[in-house]
Amino acid sequence: MGWIRNRFCDGTSLVWHNGGIDGFTSYIGFLPEHDLGLVVLNAMNPTPTGSFFYLYVLNLLLGERFGLNRGVPAKVHAGYLAAVEDLRALGRRTAPTDPGATAPYLGHYEGGYRLTRDGRDLNLRLGPRTMPLGVLPDGDHVVTGGLLVGNGVRLTRDVDGTPRIEVVGFETVRRTVGPGAPGA
Repeated sequence: MGWIRNRFCDGTSLVWHNGGIDGFTSYIGFLPEHDLGLVVLNAMNPTPTGSFFYLYVLNLLLGERFGLNRGVPAKVHAGYLAAVEDLRALGRRTAPTDPGATAPYLGHYEGGYRLTRDGRDLNLRLGPRTMPLGVLPDGDHVVTGGLLVGNGVRLTRDVDGTPRIEVVGFETVRRTVGPGAPGA
């Protein structure tokens, strides 16, 4: 369950599975015809940079040992450098959030989300996860650390005025407890 099989042009099979969350990325792969396995673990979130490490190591092995995927490690490294530059650019565009503008959105939301402020830091929390938020020039928010770094977050209101958090590409949740929230 969850194993993926790829076959290279020379007939070599690669059976693999990867994963990662909250500060780690993992990869395990086997080349059954060559009686060889590979495990790569690192202490980086899968995105935006963690997956590049195991892709580099895997393709270095494939190229050096079996003559497969030659040139891919250089492309993986270039992708990593581009991802790092994207993070730098995001950092240059991101500013701290305005406590006054975000205060009306603080509180508990559906799905276990919470929007909290620790001093000047605005944090989106989900269970044990803390995702710090910054603000972009267009007024939208962005996750500046943790698992979803770079992901957009919009603070809006429903037609009835209830605050909402849209974690772009994932879900939108309504506030359940907080200043002026239903049930407050």
